[in-house]
Amino acid sequence: MRRAYGGMEMGNVKQVKWVESLNMKGSRKKLVYVAANLKRAKGKILAMGDFSTIGGVSRKFLARLNENGTTDPTFTAGGGQGDLDKAPFRLLQLPGGLLLIGGEFTSVGGESQLYLARLRADGSFDKSFRPIINGPFYSMARQEEDGMILIGGDFTEVNGTASTWRRWRFNSTANI
Repeated sequence: MRRAYGGMEMGNVKQVKWVESLNMKGSRKKLVYVAANLKRAKGKILAMGDFSTIGGVSRKFLARLNENGTTDPTFTAGGGQGDLDKAPFRLLQLPGGLLLIGGEFTSVGGESQLYLARLRADGSFDKSFRPIINGPFYSMARQEEDGMILIGGDFTEVNGTASTWRRWRFNSTANI
């Protein structure tokens, strides 16, 4: 199921909630996108947004929560070796518990990775998927029936190949 929320489309999401906290003056402080019931997530909830702790646990920009709202200790975005340097804007659950994330980040797990990355089920950076994108990733990705991953965004080149359509298809190793 695909749904759009607040102008943001998220693949394979059944429920999205916007959670904002207010500071003492009543202005908005942080925005967190909560994506619940992802396929094969076994009741886990993914939260992404502008935060450095969630549920009292240090997690930068992306966390997985248990159904009761506690932070899942088995998931650390980037593998805990640097997390992400910016919040992802998009996520897509892939077979095998893999998670595709996209946004303005330039580092995952302490390593340079621009705008699009794949995480393993435990949140560690999957270094076998290393697309080279020349601009931030704002649009959504989806996995097609043949297993290829379709992406579109505000960039003009992927893996050294230019396109005026701003759409690309990847296989599981990020080859177009």
